[in-house]
Amino acid sequence: MKTLLLTFAFALAFSSAARGQTASPPPESAQPLSEELALKALDLSWHQAVVGHDADALGRLLADDYRFELDAKRFLTKARELEAVKASDALYAFEPFKLREVTVKIEGERATVTGLLAVTPKEDKPARRRYFYTRTFIRRDGRWQILTSRLVTLFGEGG
Repeated sequence: MKTLLLTFAFALAFSSAARGQTASPPPESAQPLSEELALKALDLSWHQAVVGHDADALGRLLADDYRFELDAKRFLTKARELEAVKASDALYAFEPFKLREVTVKIEGERATVTGLLAVTPKEDKPARRRYFYTRTFIRRDGRWQILTSRLVTLFGEGG
């Protein structure tokens, strides 16, 4: 579903050019839509790597000086997060996930992706967890890498 949405967004972004129409130019402060979509795709890749326990893919996404924070109580480095994903740590042991309200803000060589993440843990009891997340990307050596991830647990119904 998420891949379908990204494909649709790419098609929509380039459809006016394909038909020979000119789109109105974006404001000078706006970044190209393709950069925003690329960051959303990288953000989605983080979630897919976690679900697939793909530490190699996750390692390529994370900067060497990466830091993770959960509710200002749990802090991980890149190496510790990779270990936790490989070991199916309870935080990373989920399969279905849903992203909502994902936004991107680009400021030069730094970008921030925020959104709502709903996950269903692999535990026996079906308890859906919801988080507000902020992921900071930095462009190094011509590519975007994740510098920080912060999750804040949301309490209450929904998802």
